[in-house]
This record gives sequence, structure tokens and C-alpha cells, in this order.
Amino acid sequence: MKNQAGYSSVALGKFIGMDLVNPCIDFQSLATSMGISACRVTQAADITAAVKIGIASGKTNLIEVVISAG
Repeated sequence: MKNQAGYSSVALGKFIGMDLVNPCIDFQSLATSMGISACRVTQAADITAAVKIGIASGKTNLIEVVISAG
């Protein structure tokens, strides 16, 4: 978003979202290190199943949904 000169976030120097790619963050390992179940979803068709499994567990879960930059 920093290259979008017309955005108010650029003028204010405050960014509400950004790409977390350098360094890459292993969200599954981070969640697991805190005792939270985690899974990674790479296909839109798999999101429903991941959410159902998470809800059925009755515990805190992390579902990492990979979104293509394309």
C-alpha cells in the first residue's frame, strides 16, 4: 500500500494492512507454540471443513488462509 500515493494511509504514515513476507512468519508454528491448534488452507473449497473442525473442537483455533497475490 505504500506505493498508493492517493491513499490517506500513505499521507498519514499509518498502515492498517501489509504483506508479511520478509521475514516470512510461520503462523502455524507460532500458534502451536502458544498451545493453539492450527491448520493451513490453500484451497477455497477447504475453508468450510477447516471452520467446522475448529468450531467442533470447542477450543481456540487458527486457520491460516493463503491468498494469492494475483
